[in-house]
Amino acid sequence: MLSLSALLGFLRGPIAGLVGSVVSALLLIAVVVLGFKLIGAEHRAGKAQKALAAVSADRDRFRTDLATCSTNRLKLDATIAAQNISIKKYKVAAEAQVEAAQIAVQKALEKAARSEERLRKLLADPPKSVNRCDAANAAIDLAITQ
Repeated sequence: MLSLSALLGFLRGPIAGLVGSVVSALLLIAVVVLGFKLIGAEHRAGKAQKALAAVSADRDRFRTDLATCSTNRLKLDATIAAQNISIKKYKVAAEAQVEAAQIAVQKALEKAARSEERLRKLLADPPKSVNRCDAANAAIDLAITQ
């Protein structure tokens, strides 16, 4: 069996220079690989920061748009409510006008019917000394003055 001192002696001998060169080369390769990984990580971090900035700007713009939209929605709801109240008021006023017009039409029709009845009576029994035209004119004059 090989003792530790024999192994150390072997490594210090002719192979020591070769092992040192291999170890140095491996360390150099490891440093270069780690350097490239570090550069790649920094590049990805830079791209991530740019993407984050763009997303943050979009988020801020969307929040502003949402606030504007919410404000406009509240204003629109208030305007619609005010318009609905006005429409109800106009509807009530229009219904009152229609009812008043219907009453006025009914009164006018009743007055016309009474006037026609009086005219028929006058024409049915004209005065003896007055001709029919004079009686009709008198009836019309009477209807106009009432």
